[in-house]
Amino acid sequence: MHPNAVDLGTTTGNTEGSVRMTPLDSFRRRVYVAMLGLDVTVDGGRIASVTMTTTSVLEVALVHSNSMVPKFTRLRLDQRARAPRSFSCVDVKTNTTLQVVRGACQAPSTVLLLTITWT
Repeated sequence: MHPNAVDLGTTTGNTEGSVRMTPLDSFRRRVYVAMLGLDVTVDGGRIASVTMTTTSVLEVALVHSNSMVPKFTRLRLDQRARAPRSFSCVDVKTNTTLQVVRGACQAPSTVLLLTITWT
């Protein structure tokens, strides 16, 4: 595993060529992947884990609280180190591409696992 794979507020696990990150901030809404200069944040839910399988694919597992679940969850990617790249989000369960609204993937609250791919 690369020594700078993650930074600030995350723990890591390395299994079969992938890196798994778990947010440790108080609201579980942010993971920063230092190797990519990528900040992953979520509105309307919490991040259970982020798994990086390659340098262009992330799997994000979401958790929703039992009370006051919003209609949509927005997942935002901000890349600090480089110019922004285009990305797409896919619901793993139904294999459908999700809409990107104002620079964030917008997913129904029923979605619990997303695959994000960028070019």
